[in-house]
Amino acid sequence: MNVSPVKWIKFRILCISLGFVAFLGLILHRSYQLQIAGSTRVDQLTSRQYKATLPISPRRGTIYDRNGKPLAVDIEVSSLAVHPRQITDAEGVVSALSAHLKIPTEKIREKLRSPKKFEWVIRRIARETGEAVASLKLKGVTVVSEYRRFYPNKDLAGNLLGAVGYEAESLGGIEMALDSYLKSDSTQVIAQKDARGRLFTPWENQVRSHDVYLTLDVNLQFIADRYLREGAEKHNAKSGFVIVMNPASGDILAMANYPSLNPNVYWKYSPEKWSNHAILDSYEPGSTFKPVVVASGLDSGKVRPGDSFDCEGGEYKIGKRTIHDHGAYGHLSVSEIIKVSSNIGVTKIAQRTGKNTFFETIRKMGFGTKPGIDLPGEASGSLRPLKQWSDIDLSNIAFGQGIAVSGLQMVQAYAVLANNGIRMKPQLVQRVVGSEGELVHEASPTEMARVMGPETAKRLTKMLEQVVEPDGTGGLAKLDGYAIAGKTGTAQKVDPKTKQYSNNAFVSSFIGYVPAEDPEFVIYVVYDTPKPVYYGGLVAAPVFKKIAEESLAYSGVAPSSSQLAKNE
Repeated sequence: MNVSPVKWIKFRILCISLGFVAFLGLILHRSYQLQIAGSTRVDQLTSRQYKATLPISPRRGTIYDRNGKPLAVDIEVSSLAVHPRQITDAEGVVSALSAHLKIPTEKIREKLRSPKKFEWVIRRIARETGEAVASLKLKGVTVVSEYRRFYPNKDLAGNLLGAVGYEAESLGGIEMALDSYLKSDSTQVIAQKDARGRLFTPWENQVRSHDVYLTLDVNLQFIADRYLREGAEKHNAKSGFVIVMNPASGDILAMANYPSLNPNVYWKYSPEKWSNHAILDSYEPGSTFKPVVVASGLDSGKVRPGDSFDCEGGEYKIGKRTIHDHGAYGHLSVSEIIKVSSNIGVTKIAQRTGKNTFFETIRKMGFGTKPGIDLPGEASGSLRPLKQWSDIDLSNIAFGQGIAVSGLQMVQAYAVLANNGIRMKPQLVQRVVGSEGELVHEASPTEMARVMGPETAKRLTKMLEQVVEPDGTGGLAKLDGYAIAGKTGTAQKVDPKTKQYSNNAFVSSFIGYVPAEDPEFVIYVVYDTPKPVYYGGLVAAPVFKKIAEESLAYSGVAPSSSQLAKNE
């Protein structure tokens, strides 16, 4: 069949046109696949080809005291890596790195012989050293910035702050409790690389973390730490702690421990020296617990301030057990029972108050439950269920045996007396601030319970002031110009072998608040197993006095004219 040349040309044009249309359609379809439908996959391929992702120690936020003084910071350091496949002058690199880093040449050669694309040579060296190596512009050598945790005050509050490990992992204390705030969102950094895998742009910055402001005052912390250590060394104590709290807000202003931990060199310390005894330890409080039963009796109306109790000449039998006093006391008023710390006196107050009422007061004061500052290992103490209390248990608990408490629980309880009968939640974190300066969290004073009426708290305060008079058990805590309400404690420890109370191991303590009429501080001083002197009034009370005196002066709390007049 003959086809005219014109028709044939038109047919060819049509075929070519259809071919172009089909080709254009394929291009458009593929473009859609790559740019829209497959964009995520393409981005991933591009990222793998032109970006390097390497693990480093994440940057952490700064921990400050209440006044903005740094307690834990990250300092910039340098880390050095090599890319063995990119190095053309191996011996030149070995010589240069060995000279600057003081590393044996064979160790560097071993890194260069690695089959891996990337090898760390050294981590966390001085930034200046890293900059010196970077200035050499050695092919296949990369210097990157990392961060190392630094505690500028060394062992000040170290047991509370905890530490951060080599890979920026939190190892305890505040660092662990607030790790979700303090650590950065990323533990990796991204660097641009060319088709041969060579890095050619600076490493991208990590996402910033949050900064944390604590309720601590670094100056009060220093005062507490100084005198705690001084007393521990003087009396050969096994361990000890001091807590300073504002009773109206619940703010913890200082928490010192002995022995102390320097988190900058945490690996040098045995596990027991990491302990934050103020929150971890549970122990029998001894006589410092006696005001609890007195408060219970007074507030319930079952005991009146003017009541007198027969202290039986120093011996009182309950079943087969005999309760002893340090002196052969006869009839004592409630205030005198507290002043001389009579075991028999508080036993009789407990008997009149009753188990149910006493138990309820103990619970309302916060014993038997964690105070709730959410630190690792926070102790709840040990409070036996009421149905298990025998008559001798009632007596023992009244004078601080048969019950286990933590230091923070005791401070919380005395803060009730100092705060007109209201229990406040202990606060350790003041606020958390984001990387852009935004407020992420802010604590406010939180009322937990009305434990007793204000009149009961005031009566107890007056009684506790008598303890600190020269003829009271806490006379060595007395401070000119200030009224102090406080109580001594000397508690026998249980021998772990015999399971009996030891005659040569004691917990010595003094707890009080000052100024008694308008308390600024509750201060608790505790020593574990001081020797040879172990009475709380002789060991802990003088330390309380020194801490209170300097803390009041630092805070600008003027002495009372009426108190000064009493001393003239």
